[in-house]
Amino acid sequence: MNETKSIHGTFALRQGVCLTLYLNNQPLPPVQCIRYLGILIDRRLTWKPHIISKTRTLNDRFRLLRSLLTSKHMKLSNKLLLYKLLLKPIWTYGIQLWGAAKISNINRIQRFQSKTLRTILKAPFYVSNHTLHTDLKIPFVSDLAKTHYKRFNSRLVHHKNPLISDLSSASIPGTPFGGGTGCTLALLFFPCLIVLGEDLECADGPPEPNFFHKFVFFQSLA
Repeated sequence: MNETKSIHGTFALRQGVCLTLYLNNQPLPPVQCIRYLGILIDRRLTWKPHIISKTRTLNDRFRLLRSLLTSKHMKLSNKLLLYKLLLKPIWTYGIQLWGAAKISNINRIQRFQSKTLRTILKAPFYVSNHTLHTDLKIPFVSDLAKTHYKRFNSRLVHHKNPLISDLSSASIPGTPFGGGTGCTLALLFFPCLIVLGEDLECADGPPEPNFFHKFVFFQSLA
């Protein structure tokens, strides 16, 4: 492993300075947020940085497509197809993870979807968002997160690896305040991020058992 292309982050709710970690006698720079496979993983696993980043991307893409979504010469079905193909995949990626964020963060994506559907239909202000989603048969973001998680969980139950099958849960996990299930999901979703501790050294003595399995992620910067 190349220590010049590695970083580390501690994922925990408690405040404090992380232990100084060394790889090949070189200190690893600590970070508060790690970007891996297009997903931003923050220290407290709130997924807020990732959702904010996706919201900005969605707004930029929406401005490019606005003339098509509001065109009088395009059918409603084609406008919805544009949304499902060019906008929706941006925020549904990794929803099995960030779908466990608190509702105030998820509502950022929900507001974008409601605004887009209202623009497509040119609906007046007195038409509720529930009516828009029902008539267009578009699920709410929170409902879609549950669907994707249950689909993801169904593949874990019968997984041949017992360590993975034991991590399955019948309900969508809550925020990190509920016991850190989001961290378990992150480790499962990004198995290549997990690095065992035999090549690592802590400046303040040996770490707690399974410390690296729970809190240390690595990322190639190349």
